[in-house]
Amino acid sequence: MRACEVYQTVKSIGLSKKAIQDIVFFTLKTVKKDGMVSVHCIGDTRMQTLNARYRGKKGTTDVLSFAAQEGPFIMPGDIDWGDIFISIPQIRRQAKEYGVSYK
Repeated sequence: MRACEVYQTVKSIGLSKKAIQDIVFFTLKTVKKDGMVSVHCIGDTRMQTLNARYRGKKGTTDVLSFAAQEGPFIMPGDIDWGDIFISIPQIRRQAKEYGVSYK
């Protein structure tokens, strides 16, 4: 079983939630894994908070991921791979900076 939840706290992602799910499903299929992935499309303020709290770094970043398969609370058969947090404003800035498509 493959599952993907997409959460959005910014006004516009620029892609449909289905497109994001399709990317996750393609990736899981490519690496021959089943399981659940949560994708959180967030703004800079939330990303700055997460970056400071979990990495001890000031400012925003493009992507943070948190594996659910690590730590003492893994249940046998657990297939939750974790959470991916994407700063939509930062991704847009980087796309412009590198001259590549945001999508």
